[in-house]
Amino acid sequence: MDAALDQALELGGCPLCSLQDRACAGYFRALLWELVTDVGARNKLRASLGLCPRHWWRLRQLERDSLHNALGLAILLEDTVGEVRKLLEEGDFRQRWENRAPCPACEREQQTEATYAGRLQERLETEPHLRRRLCKDHHNLHVPAPGRSLQRSGKLLPIPRGDPSRCPGCGAYEPSERGKGPLPRCIPHLVEEAERGVLEETARQASVRWAEELQTHLRGFIHKQDHQVCEPLTLRERTILDEAVLFLAGAPRVRSAA
Repeated sequence: MDAALDQALELGGCPLCSLQDRACAGYFRALLWELVTDVGARNKLRASLGLCPRHWWRLRQLERDSLHNALGLAILLEDTVGEVRKLLEEGDFRQRWENRAPCPACEREQQTEATYAGRLQERLETEPHLRRRLCKDHHNLHVPAPGRSLQRSGKLLPIPRGDPSRCPGCGAYEPSERGKGPLPRCIPHLVEEAERGVLEETARQASVRWAEELQTHLRGFIHKQDHQVCEPLTLRERTILDEAVLFLAGAPRVRSAA
């Protein structure tokens, strides 16, 4: 345990954040390369209706930058979008959404935090200078209770130009879409409007149609990853991974600077 803490301290930055990020990256690597077809892993993702918004974007970033398994990500996204679509079709989806299982990546971070926070607290008694290395979220260090995690702050990032998302809550739809009827919502904004009692039925139905479109294009993307298929990706399929993550997670969030 001390060896892992020392390695994290050598990296610079907050050691607990480094350990959590490493654990999360390891989980995502296994998820994309080993667990895509694992029944237990897939059932756990279905029970949680995928990942939390922060971890959806983290997975997308890691897949693009280092893991390089677009097929694995597309399979997970298609399955999750399908589960969410079925939920939306039921009409009153709030209770099922609120009762979903925790995000598996958040659980991995919580386990890592609980493992190392206690030992770091002990070391702070004899090495108080280490507290200066902690981020603002971990500065008032304590051992989290089981099932809870120290809160992480974040800020919204701007949606990239040309993004295919049409959610008005994210501000990421083209002006040409105005006046064409109710626009679909990403899931976070759909849930938010439902909680405030302002979600229109037509908007929910539009979100269901968006999910159906996503599944269709994700299946096309998956089919064309077969080396025996020579058909090129369509323009929509080229951006379908980002669009599907936007549907499930809304506008990307990152942690603010420590």
